Amino acid sequence: MVSGREMRPRVLALIAIAALSSCGDSSPTLAFPGGVKIADVAGVWSYTSRLTSITGGECFGPLLQSTIGSADTGTISITQLGVDLTAMARSNSDGSSCEYTGTASESSIALVWGSCGAANVFPISCTDGAQRELILRTNTISASVSGTVGLSTASGTQVEKYDVVVSGIGTGVGTLTASSSFAATKQ
Repeated sequence: MVSGREMRPRVLALIAIAALSSCGDSSPTLAFPGGVKIADVAGVWSYTSRLTSITGGECFGPLLQSTIGSADTGTISITQLGVDLTAMARSNSDGSSCEYTGTASESSIALVWGSCGAANVFPISCTDGAQRELILRTNTISASVSGTVGLSTASGTQVEKYDVVVSGIGTGVGTLTASSSFAATKQ
């Protein structure tokens, strides 16, 4: 059995190895014993999410085609503990905020939507007057991370999926998928 006194030098040695293995390295990674590297993504990032496609959506999908190319900008604050990430994205467009959890690898991140400060149900009217609601079901961000310490960038995709239901009844009538390009720069 290892005593606390014997364990302290081992822990300090592991910390020193992690610190030394990243000295002189200009890549934005965290180094761990055994040569494992994970992208260092903790901090505040400025992002742009530009709508690239709308598919499905029952009667509402065709109405949104004209929004392809529109962009949302904002900030995403990421907290990192090893590979585990938590993030809060705040939109400059409407002030809304959403929470994500996810993971980081050596050169990428994957974030999955957890909740939003605003409602995730959006009432809509179809051109024929039918009343529908869009209910956000999933929202994911997948991005590659590159750059040097102090100037990191991320680029990838954001995909939002909504159920389309009859207002007041909840009967599902379709699914809408909104895909966007995602780009971010660490501040």
